[in-house]
Amino acid sequence: MPVPGRFDSGQLPFKSGGEQLKHITGDRRGCFGITVIPEERMKNTLEVREMTITPSLAAKWLEGNTINRPIQPAHVRFLSALMQVGLFLLNGDTIKISDADILDGQHRLLACIDSGRSFRSLVVFGVPKKVFKTIDEGRVRTGRDALFVHYPGITIQVANTMAAALVWHHRLTGALAGMPKVSNTALLEMAKSHKGVWQCCDFVLEVDSAPALVPVSSCAAMLYIFQRRHAEKAATFIRGLLSGEKLARTNPAFVLRKILANDLLKRARLSNVDKVFMSVKAWHLFYHARKGSAVGIHRRGDEKLILDPETAVVRKRKQTAVRREDKDERPTA
Repeated sequence: MPVPGRFDSGQLPFKSGGEQLKHITGDRRGCFGITVIPEERMKNTLEVREMTITPSLAAKWLEGNTINRPIQPAHVRFLSALMQVGLFLLNGDTIKISDADILDGQHRLLACIDSGRSFRSLVVFGVPKKVFKTIDEGRVRTGRDALFVHYPGITIQVANTMAAALVWHHRLTGALAGMPKVSNTALLEMAKSHKGVWQCCDFVLEVDSAPALVPVSSCAAMLYIFQRRHAEKAATFIRGLLSGEKLARTNPAFVLRKILANDLLKRARLSNVDKVFMSVKAWHLFYHARKGSAVGIHRRGDEKLILDPETAVVRKRKQTAVRREDKDERPTA
């Protein structure tokens, strides 16, 4: 029995991409329970239905999944997590089906099976196979887009910083546990429940930080968390980390900036995750009025920390294997 939220393509009861149906029954009814329309009559014949899709129905439909793109297990786990917490809603998106093939929707169907939850969706039957190459050509709506539309009057810069800051908050505190990434719906809910992040975004955007050695959005998230422990110290630390102004050579923010500047010059390219991790360690030293050192700030192998969302206390997190797809989901802004 597959474990919900831990989808692996090896769990499929059929070959990845599906197995072609061997035959269509004599009454010309396919695996979708509708009359199969001859190709010559299918040019302008589409049937749209609003349906409840159950795990058993999803499995039956996937038997006709023969021409789709490769399955992305990380995306299936993401959709499965949304379904489990009731955030996968009927929004007008469609599942597209030809006479015996899934043209669009395989990840939603696999997530339905993985989560064990039914979902409502519009389903379009009779879509010609030749249009498959035109599906999903539009740009995906990002978290920045969702915020920009939901909060009229904000600038693109603020929307972009806010969206990335909320993702960093999610990663730093372990919020929304079980979701491999943050959906636009969850992002809007976080924007409502963490209103202080807006002010933190304004703060970091006003600091002269060219060039920014640490992602500005991550600094907004860190400021929001750090100030719960000491607002004045948090603001001083983040301002120093971004601007480099008035820092003693033993200040952890100065030491970290030196490390990051050397990395930039050598083009060694520490990841943004490494930079934020080191910033958290530098904050810990700064808060306790300890001198900074490269040894105390550098990340050691796969060392992991997590911030308590209420107290901003740094605590170690148990080591977990990092999936390859997780490495590609780092916030970049």
